[in-house]
Amino acid sequence: MNIFKRKQAELTVSPPVDDVLLKSLLYGEEIDREKALNIPAVARCINLISETVSMIPIKLYKGRKVKNSRSCRR
Repeated sequence: MNIFKRKQAELTVSPPVDDVLLKSLLYGEEIDREKALNIPAVARCINLISETVSMIPIKLYKGRKVKNSRSCRR
């Protein structure tokens, strides 16, 4: 006799998740630009890449012909 054995109902209660990245991984939610920029690691990577690209010396050329074009001076 199974008097003392009771079947427990399986409850699938998930704790509330506040982390945006964890939510997207667990529940398959999409992350838009605003949510991604609120993640510190993503924001820092974007800043690092944009600062590095802004340091690249780029010459601005004046004129339409390739042979006779001159670089602009400051």
